[in-house]
Amino acid sequence: MSDLASKLADEIATDVMRLMDETGDDAIIGRVTKVLADQSQTLEEAFVVSLRVQMAARRAKALVARTRAAHEAEQAAAPAPAAPSDG
Repeated sequence: MSDLASKLADEIATDVMRLMDETGDDAIIGRVTKVLADQSQTLEEAFVVSLRVQMAARRAKALVARTRAAHEAEQAAAPAPAAPSDG
């Protein structure tokens, strides 16, 4: 896969993800994929890969953020450890 195709695919995938966030319309993925497939199989494949990678990364980051927030909430709710006695 060419560097140009990868670069363009990344840009298109980023734009599609932004549009999905703004509109809630995930059907745009299919429409863009069809347009790309009709013109360039190489670009279409690169787009699909880039979109999947970006979506997976987004989901992974969200999981990490939720897990961190839950851990921090647990730590904040936990009683402070008792001070050692001098006895």
